[in-house]
Amino acid sequence: MGLKIDRKKIKEIIIVWALYLIIINGYLLILDRLGHTDVKNHSIKEVCFALWGWAWDGMHYIKIATQGYEFPLQAFFPLYPMIIRVLDYVFPFTLSYRINILILLGLLAGAYVLMDYMKIEVKKRIPILIMFLSFPSAFFLQANYVDALYIFISLVGLYFLLNKRYLYAAVMAGLLSAVKVSGISLGIIIIFDYTYNVSNGFKEIPVNIKKHVFSIIATSILSFSGILLYFLYLQNNFGSYNIFFEAQEKWGREIVGTGKDIKAFIIGFIAPIIKAVRNGDTTIYRRIHEILFFLVSLLCLRYSYRKIPYTIWLFSLAQIIIPISSGTFLSFNRLALLAYPIFLFGISKIAEKTYLYWILTIILFSSQLLGIYLFFNNVFVG
Repeated sequence: MGLKIDRKKIKEIIIVWALYLIIINGYLLILDRLGHTDVKNHSIKEVCFALWGWAWDGMHYIKIATQGYEFPLQAFFPLYPMIIRVLDYVFPFTLSYRINILILLGLLAGAYVLMDYMKIEVKKRIPILIMFLSFPSAFFLQANYVDALYIFISLVGLYFLLNKRYLYAAVMAGLLSAVKVSGISLGIIIIFDYTYNVSNGFKEIPVNIKKHVFSIIATSILSFSGILLYFLYLQNNFGSYNIFFEAQEKWGREIVGTGKDIKAFIIGFIAPIIKAVRNGDTTIYRRIHEILFFLVSLLCLRYSYRKIPYTIWLFSLAQIIIPISSGTFLSFNRLALLAYPIFLFGISKIAEKTYLYWILTIILFSSQLLGIYLFFNNVFVG
């Protein structure tokens, strides 16, 4: 399979991308003019750029890009702020931290191509992209967050992996591991698939592994180069790479291990939901979406099992396991988007039923608009 998108489909992808940006920025502008944002009466430029750029995690990436790391910002990986810093030498700063607008377009095109490998009909692909952009947390993909970059790099990496171009796939995996810790999953899958192929399905491990030992080692180093270099940076500049894990704890994340931990994890998630319902707390929006996305993710995993290439399925599985292994469902409604292949496959089945498709799309997008409203009224939604 090659990298093929006909011109008509390219135009359709661009139209979907442009309309989505126009709608959500127009909506935000209306909210601002009606006084429904935390700080009111911004210019159109400020609404489309500064508001999205500085909100919530965006301010942390900007701070890293302009001032460097300080505790506990070591929890944020370096590639995205590095891109902002480099672009700042060429473009106005406001454009530098809004690069996700363009990355989103590449993401949509990449998702369109990936659907070819999942054997999804061409006629369904644009509707699938529309519904994916309607997900409640999809607005983060064009905000000043790393999620769009992560998905785009992983799409390119999976494309190379599916075409058995392991060197290029390993390079992309290395970049991905410098975006989020879950990026290491792509490297693990690449090494497994490469070893499986050179050993003839693990049937000739002693002979063939010995022949390819250096290429396997090189692929491994490349695949994890991003996180290895980041940990080396932390070791040299802060005395220990452990500061990464210490910083994670400051943001409410740590590794779950014992049964006691898991029990506390479940109770710690359910109890605030009950409290939020009783008190009419706005955190109920995020908490309900976190559990719903988790359940839908499991459903899509089960449904797509053995129906999509196993490398894509394993990658999606890792995007679900790694976030919750930190001991919390925190932001899972946003992080679940990183398991995008199984959602694309799941939507392809919904798209077969027109009425159900549009009803769900409208409900999802309405929820997204509510999320944007809360996001700009100082409510943590993901």
